[in-house]
Amino acid sequence: MIRILLISTVLFFGALAVWQPASIQLLANAVGLSTTDNMEVGVTAKPSALAIKRLDIPAGQLRVNTNNHLIIDQQLQLWLDGWLAIEGQWSFHQVMAEMLGQINQLPMPGRSDALNILGRWIDYRADIPAVSLSSSAVGQQQAYQLQQVYFNNREIKALFGNSDSANQSY
Repeated sequence: MIRILLISTVLFFGALAVWQPASIQLLANAVGLSTTDNMEVGVTAKPSALAIKRLDIPAGQLRVNTNNHLIIDQQLQLWLDGWLAIEGQWSFHQVMAEMLGQINQLPMPGRSDALNILGRWIDYRADIPAVSLSSSAVGQQQAYQLQQVYFNNREIKALFGNSDSANQSY
């Protein structure tokens, strides 16, 4: 259901790329997602006037580097989780519209990178409840294995920190 809503929302806002779950690793490697290679910021997306007016601006930033590739770091993780966390205050469609509005401010290929990681992040977060997130070694290993399903090693390191504390954000 979430995938259908996301895809229809993406199409509605005229996004140029739609995430396809069949080729997660291939897409992540093919688009050359930036983690730490070029941390100089080129463009930072800004929240909408509605978000500013309502003071619903989560922490984190959506940015591209000077080569226009998405900067994947803990700022992105905060941005993703922050906007998805206000779904109780805003409808799912309002949250997606805000996120896509900010994504559409980015130049290509950063826009495509952001759409790709947004789709994977939503699916990852939907699967998290199926994993035991206890502080035990088994729970941490399960969380890390789930991260490996959706993200490559560079993205995991950039989004979650080192693998010994893979579930520190949850």
